[in-house]
Amino acid sequence: MFRFLDGRGRMTESNTEFELAPGQIAASRVVVVDDEPLITQALSVFFDVELGIEAMCFNDPHQALEACLTNDVDMVISDFVMPGMNGIELLARLRQERPQVTRVLLTGYADKQSAIEAINRARLFQYIEKPWENERLKHVVINAVTQRALVRMVSEKVAALQAAEDEMQGLFSELARTFC
Repeated sequence: MFRFLDGRGRMTESNTEFELAPGQIAASRVVVVDDEPLITQALSVFFDVELGIEAMCFNDPHQALEACLTNDVDMVISDFVMPGMNGIELLARLRQERPQVTRVLLTGYADKQSAIEAINRARLFQYIEKPWENERLKHVVINAVTQRALVRMVSEKVAALQAAEDEMQGLFSELARTFC
């Protein structure tokens, strides 16, 4: 349920669910990181066919991190076990540098301790085990990019409200100088 002000300043409620259009989902910027080229190829095809998303795929976590830090990215899906930097390290670093990016760990090494570490260090959106179920992965991606879009929308509205408040403060100051 969403609460919002209507055109007359009254609080109203909506039971309408927020849903992105297919074109908005396809415009999402998703990064896939796995040291196995067959996995990144399979996920690239999956994203293209199922969601219309052209994912940026990397087999090297350092290259993926660099791409995430230099581009506006909505979501990162990373393997856990990779040479040089594991997925938890990558996603934790990304959390520090780009906290707004949604983070998902995709792993064939699912044990309770690594799941807890990933959730605590990287603040994961989801933890998915390999082999993944296509339908579940599709829902995770749709939910993740929808959440990202909602956060972006709220941030824009907050910025607009702040600008309006600043403008009103300026007008009040001008009125006070004029009449005092």
